[in-house]
Amino acid sequence: MGTCPRLWERFGEDILLRLDQEGAVAQESVDERMKLDMLAEATKIQAHVLTLHGSSDSVIPVEDAHELAARIPHHTLCVVEGADHNFRQPAVAEQLIQRVVEHLTSVSGL
Repeated sequence: MGTCPRLWERFGEDILLRLDQEGAVAQESVDERMKLDMLAEATKIQAHVLTLHGSSDSVIPVEDAHELAARIPHHTLCVVEGADHNFRQPAVAEQLIQRVVEHLTSVSGL
């Protein structure tokens, strides 16, 4: 298999199938991303960051969002209960909009 072995270990052997079903990314993009030490790179981010992560995300575990949040200096993590990777549930749309507006308002000082 051409994909980085860590990908299979971390997300399961069906990850590419799940990514394809989610309409996420191509295998080449996954390979490239898996070579990047995202936790080390995250410490370099100086901008205010809002991460919206679904609690029912089957592509990226919610634990990864918490780990990333701990590394970014100015970070707000919002775990959206019941949301999947692409936030396809109509019921979460209002919550997403509210969180984004709150974040933008807080970082802009309005």
